[in-house]
Parts: sequence; C-alpha cells; structure tokens
Amino acid sequence: MKKPHYAWVICAACTLLMFCVMGIGATSFSVFNPYITAAGHLTNTQLSVVSTVRSVTIALTMFYSVWLYGKLGPRLCALLACLAEALGFLMFAFSGGFLAYCVSIGVIGAAYGVGAMMLAAVIIPPWFESHRALALGISAAGSGVAAVIVPPLTTSIIAGTSLRAAFLLDALFVAVCGVLIFAVVRAKPQEMGLQPLRAPESKSADAAAKKADAAAPHSRRAVLFMCVGYALFAGMAGPGTAFTTMLFSTSGYGDMTTAVLLSAYGAALTVGKLCFGQLVDRFGTRRVSLLFFGIVTVSGVLLCFPRFAPAAWAGSALLGFGIPLSTVGVPLFAADAAEPGGYTRALKAINFTFMVSSLVFYPLPGLLADSLGSYVPSYAIFTLLTIAGAALVLLAYRAPAPSEVTAPGGEQK
Repeated sequence: MKKPHYAWVICAACTLLMFCVMGIGATSFSVFNPYITAAGHLTNTQLSVVSTVRSVTIALTMFYSVWLYGKLGPRLCALLACLAEALGFLMFAFSGGFLAYCVSIGVIGAAYGVGAMMLAAVIIPPWFESHRALALGISAAGSGVAAVIVPPLTTSIIAGTSLRAAFLLDALFVAVCGVLIFAVVRAKPQEMGLQPLRAPESKSADAAAKKADAAAPHSRRAVLFMCVGYALFAGMAGPGTAFTTMLFSTSGYGDMTTAVLLSAYGAALTVGKLCFGQLVDRFGTRRVSLLFFGIVTVSGVLLCFPRFAPAAWAGSALLGFGIPLSTVGVPLFAADAAEPGGYTRALKAINFTFMVSSLVFYPLPGLLADSLGSYVPSYAIFTLLTIAGAALVLLAYRAPAPSEVTAPGGEQK
C-alpha cells in the first residue's frame, strides 16, 4: 500500500489549527455570547463592541502577519497563535465585566489575525501542486467541525459546572494543539527531502478548472474590485455569522436549541468548505463563487424570519454551507486577481480589507437591536450588501489584464 504523502499531514495540521483559531476562537465563540452578556451585565451594544474589539486586533495583527511569517516562519507563528488564544481564554475565565472582556477578546483576536486562514494559505501552497483548493477546503473545514462539536459541548459544560470551567478547558485544549501543530509542520517539503504533492490522476480536473478561469484578470484593478466586494460581503460573513446565537435567543429559542442551531450551521460549514474546494478544482473559482454567493443570499433572506422555525433551521444551514467564500474563497480569488508574483500582496489586501470592514459592521447588530428591539434589520441589510459584494467580485473577472498575460500564470492556485 502506497504511503500517503506528507502533504496530507500538513493539511491535517492546518485543519487542527483552523479548528482552534477559527473554530473555537471565532466561529463557535458566539455560543458564549448569551452567557457573557448575563455574567458581565452587558447591553446588546456593549456585546457588539466586544466583538468589534476582536475585529480591531484581527485587522492590526493581520496587517503585520506577512512580516511575521517572514521573520518567525509559519511553524512558530502557528504555535504562538494557539498560545495567544489559550491566554485569551484564561483571561476570560478569571475576569468579568465589559472592559475585561474587551481585553480578553482582543488577545483572542490577535491569535486569529496571525493564525487563521491566511496562515494556512501560506503553509499549504508549497506542499500542494495539485489538489490545492481541496487542501484549503479541508483545512478550512476545521472551523466547521468545531462549530458542530463545541457549542453543545460548551453549553453542557456551562450548565453542569460553570462558565469558567468551559473557558479553562478551551485554553488547555488549544495550548496542547499548538504544541502538536508545531511538532509536525514544516514550511517547505524540501526541508524533509520531499517534493510537493503531484497527482497525475487530477490533471484533467486541474486543466478543466484552469480553462474555466482562463479569463482570470491578474490586474491591480481586479484586486481592487475584489477588495471592495469583500468589504461589502464582510457584513454577512463577519457579524452576520457571529450574531446568529443572539438572533435565535432573542427570537424565543432556548439555550440548547440555539446551540444545536449553531451546530447545524457548523455541520453545513464543514460540508460547504469541502464541497467548495472540490468544485473549484473541477469547475473554477468564478463559476463556483456565483453559486455560493446565491446560497448566502438565500440564507440571509430566511434569517430575516427567525421565529418561523423552518426558516431559522434552513437559514442557519445555508449560511454555513455558503460562507466558505469568506475563508477558502479568499486565497483562490487572490490567485486569480493577483499580478504575476503578487499573490501574497493580493491575499493580504483582500483579507485586510475584509477585516477592517468587519470592524465597521460589528457594532451595527447591537445598535439596531437596542434601538429597534430586533436583530432582523441587520440581516436584511447584510443580505443586500452581499448581493452588491457578489456583483463586484464577479465584475473583477472583467477587469482588463496586462496585455502580456494571456492565461492564469504567475503563482498557481
């Protein structure tokens, strides 16, 4: 039996990293929102500010993340991200009140800015010459798995013991995972005397995907279009996903039902990330993104009717399935839009714009909930912005490319 390529071990390590940094620290962290609101006597606006602080630290650390990767290497950055997140959970465990929560979530946000999907998008490409989109999808699916497992488990721990115990267990788990990731990750296959993964059986699929994206623009204008498009999409992909627990809990759903709804989101997120990577490898980024933007739009419409249970369940699941556009999609769009040799710059630009825009949008749900008594208006706004963002991202493919570029060359997706 042929031994699996070590590239898949790297993929597994990135999946675990995303489980911790994105899944526990962001995707499923919203399960804590009702509890910290009650424990800290927070208003809806203050809860939104807490989430905004995380976006601020994510944006700041993400801005310098490429520099950190170059100085420290992706392996050490992964370890530091996990340890920083563990510290943030420890701070939550032994603190209380609005200001303390802001500091604690800021540390967790810094961990996300360094160690989330952008780091996976740096670690994986040197190891995968084929199946790159699939590997990115599998890695990103780690956060979806966390969103399935963590919310009901966390709710049970809090109900059976305490909120502090849940934070302490998260801190311990993330720290142990960081050490494990550090032990197995290497920046390049050459460090282990290996070559990148090349799979002859995937040549036809890879060729089909390249043909589907033959119009990839590779221009600065395309990067600009995608940055603005993702800035608009950040409303739904950022606070739109973070505040579903508040949307459901304020619509009459109990704690465990809300946790299970979040798990449904996580299950769909896991499947969506795997499907997104597979479909992109086969049909190209542009075609697949059109489908997934449509799914997110439908989910936003359904979430505007949270008291109707079928709409709540379907909206949560469809949002999870479509939202991989905000993670797996970014490095793939960056590869299509970047000028030759400019992949890392384009990746940083789209990610940074996305996070800054999230920072702007995060206070909106709490402000509207305090003034209008509902989180629904925020989801109506985010749905409209998603449509506008999708149009700009897809228009980027019509942006003129340099005359010397006739096919997607440069840095391979």
